[in-house]
Amino acid sequence: MMEMGIQTVLGQIDPKNLKHIQPHEHLMIEAGNASAVNPALCIDDIEKTIKEVDEFQANGGSLIVDAQPVGAGRVASSLVEISKKTGVHIVASTGFHKSMFYWPEHWIHACSSDQLYQLFLDELQQGMYRGNQFSLPIARVKAKAGMIKTAVGADGLTDYYIPKFEAAVEAAKETGAPIMVHIEKGSDPFEVIQFITGRGVPASRVILCHLDRTHHDYRLHEQIAEAGVYLEYDTIGRFNYHDDETEAHLILHMINKGHLNSLLLSLDTTRARLLTYDGEIGLSYLFTSFLPRLKKLGVPHESLKTLTLRNPSSALSMIKN
Repeated sequence: MMEMGIQTVLGQIDPKNLKHIQPHEHLMIEAGNASAVNPALCIDDIEKTIKEVDEFQANGGSLIVDAQPVGAGRVASSLVEISKKTGVHIVASTGFHKSMFYWPEHWIHACSSDQLYQLFLDELQQGMYRGNQFSLPIARVKAKAGMIKTAVGADGLTDYYIPKFEAAVEAAKETGAPIMVHIEKGSDPFEVIQFITGRGVPASRVILCHLDRTHHDYRLHEQIAEAGVYLEYDTIGRFNYHDDETEAHLILHMINKGHLNSLLLSLDTTRARLLTYDGEIGLSYLFTSFLPRLKKLGVPHESLKTLTLRNPSSALSMIKN
């Protein structure tokens, strides 16, 4: 396999020069169907976001993944501007989110698998499309996406999601981009893993999000790690789900079971979680609170670097067979 580096909005980079990566955040989200239901799903002040990212860099942060996909509120031009002004690398996402992120008349509901495949491919190879409304976007920026975000509902791979996953799989095989999967409570992670890997995408190219808040059986987490995918733990500082002690003990358990190299850490920020938007914890919370907690619990420095640099560097790199 050929590794081609991480594809950011300013071009491909060699991860060897990075210090700290957060592989699932949200920096800008345009108002839309989702924010009409939950106002926290609108992040629309670029100057506030730049201030937040500046603080992240001051604490040692190097790269952020913006996990909002095409047509679901992503603001591609703002991600370019934020990266240029802060010096922090940003990976943008193509792909699709849960249906709630789209207006009922949105184009993504009616697109075929072939149409979506071509759109995802264009975003990864040519440049990202602008626009989040009802019509298929035409205008685009030169900046390329570097990851394919996908999502599955509590009912699993229904007829609504299957063609979208088919498109994501084919785009990943063509480009070498990683696939990130939003997991819901009640969904079967192995159904998703088998669907993707059974169509030719290596398990090491798959990142499953939110498992630390959706599935609480430690043995299940071990089995998912044994399948070869990355488990992204991003319910850190999300106290409506659980406290950080609960989160830390899950991570310690997985490390003690030999799964250090399967774990990624992030915060899945929303407007309600960014300090510059008067939120709860801020983009730098791993630095200021959670990583020191893990260190106090006995996690060595080198293991922390594996969690926050080595693992996400490998997970996010473009790799082609």
